[in-house]
Amino acid sequence: MDAAIWVAVISFVVGPFVGYFIRRRELKDEKEINTQLRDEIANLKKVQSLDNISDLKFGLKITSPTPGQKFSGVTGNLIVDVSGIYKVKPPLGTTLRLFVKTNYGYWRQERVTEIEDGHWHGRIGLWKEANEQPYAGYIIATVLDEAGENVVLYADKVQNYSEKNISFDKLPSYLDKSEEILVYRE
Repeated sequence: MDAAIWVAVISFVVGPFVGYFIRRRELKDEKEINTQLRDEIANLKKVQSLDNISDLKFGLKITSPTPGQKFSGVTGNLIVDVSGIYKVKPPLGTTLRLFVKTNYGYWRQERVTEIEDGHWHGRIGLWKEANEQPYAGYIIATVLDEAGENVVLYADKVQNYSEKNISFDKLPSYLDKSEEILVYRE
């Protein structure tokens, strides 16, 4: 027989076996990868359950300023550093944001962007007009869900357009909040 025929016969007989073993190895690898992915997804859901995120508590606590602290200074906006701790880091898709509650509502403050190793740091503004009497306010740290953050961003746009300060009657949609820390603006 010709060599080409022998090669064809051997390929015809041996080829399917080689293909079978290659495909078997590929399926085994895919199964291992799928198992690893399924385990990783399950672990992520345990840590940051997006299905039950409304049940998650982050353990937010404001450590500075201290309750009852008084702030005085020039009229206008007095910037105050606020820091705290958390037990569970807020997951992607949420926002850690500060609010100041007064008799006129909840005043949104900046997003907290310094979040690391169980600690967070942000800033608030305590506004006071020249003739205004001293007032009490409460600092609150919140973890807003996406809807709550969108409401805040929309209020920012409206305020920029209308040039009027906008407060909320109640906190926007949030997942968790700290206790309210009473401070005084003199």
